[in-house]
Amino acid sequence: MAYHRLGLVARFRPAAWWRALIELVLLAAFAALFGIACVVVLGVSAQQHGRDFSVLLEGSVDPLTPLVQVLVIASILPAPFLAARIAGRNPRALCSTALRLRWGVLGRALAVVGALYAAQVLIDVLRAPTDPTVTPFRLELIAAFALAVPLQAAAEEFVFRGALPQILGQWGSPAWLAYALPAALFVAGHAYNWVGLVDIAVFAVCTAVLTWRTGGLEAGIALHAIGNTVFFSYGALGLVDPNATEIGAVQMLGATFMTVACTALLLWALRGTGPGSREISSGGQKPLVPADATA
Repeated sequence: MAYHRLGLVARFRPAAWWRALIELVLLAAFAALFGIACVVVLGVSAQQHGRDFSVLLEGSVDPLTPLVQVLVIASILPAPFLAARIAGRNPRALCSTALRLRWGVLGRALAVVGALYAAQVLIDVLRAPTDPTVTPFRLELIAAFALAVPLQAAAEEFVFRGALPQILGQWGSPAWLAYALPAALFVAGHAYNWVGLVDIAVFAVCTAVLTWRTGGLEAGIALHAIGNTVFFSYGALGLVDPNATEIGAVQMLGATFMTVACTALLLWALRGTGPGSREISSGGQKPLVPADATA
């Protein structure tokens, strides 16, 4: 069973077009609710520490701005699971065709992506004209990103490569459309110039291909989490501006190369983990699409 079709069979109640619509509405509502709640909590905390939270949230030169944005996105992680469960389907299907997070697949993906980014960091260190200034505050900021960014990356993958394709799959969308429409929304959610949006579009396509070919979100989460952690850590050290919206061609080409290289190696390292490698149980419910449907 193709990943984007799981919403048709991994269910507690029979699939119906209106249940998919309810799931979509609930997904948007829960995401907004959790995001607003996080903003309120962070706003109160910022006020108690004498900071102008509106400046932090809108984007500024403040080094805490990227962390605030990461935390707000991370807060929506429960939304796709709650929406799926209330709409009558198994929320574990959001993880993979095995109806669970495949830790072995995630571990291999982290090893592959981690090795490539470690090589990039080493090259950057050797090429750097001067050492970055390391302060206790910057180290604390890096530690905060290391904890928060994986949750932020997982939240975006579960929404844009998980919930939305599976909702569209319940309406009979072919794979290319089920992944393309959420990818367009993902790109539209980034406020970069056209050069930066090209990089985001390539990333969206690559993570969609990884999800489709491996039958789960593990590879995309690994790529997203490590790439963003390195980027925001560079920002914490003052090596890049994480708040910049005008992206240069050299930066875009470097980021795109890493994304494509990681994707190619992941597809090789994770071959054999696709939809056909593990049958799922439909909990006794008769499948609503052929078991061999892959389109």
